Amino acid sequence: MSHPEIIDNCKKITVEYLLDTIGRDNIVSIILYGSVARNEESYKNVNGKVFLESDLDVLVVVKNRAVALKWLIRLKRICNTVTQELRKGWMLSNVNLSISTEERL
Repeated sequence: MSHPEIIDNCKKITVEYLLDTIGRDNIVSIILYGSVARNEESYKNVNGKVFLESDLDVLVVVKNRAVALKWLIRLKRICNTVTQELRKGWMLSNVNLSISTEERL
């Protein structure tokens, strides 16, 4: 059974964090892919509360190579920060972030 409010909250928190961290001017697009994007995500009930069990896979497309290199170094920290935030009430798994340039895509 789908739980769109969980997905919506996970996407909102992730997108807001990325825009605030990397910068709205540096981001061309944020793309959700994987099981959540295909509506094939799984959920788990823990003590009466439903959590997203699937990973959240996100590709961040930035304007140029300099921006991509700068944030590639910090990507693991960003993944950990967003994952910790989402685990507070929405998700059991991880946020997986990838970064690419508009040109490379």
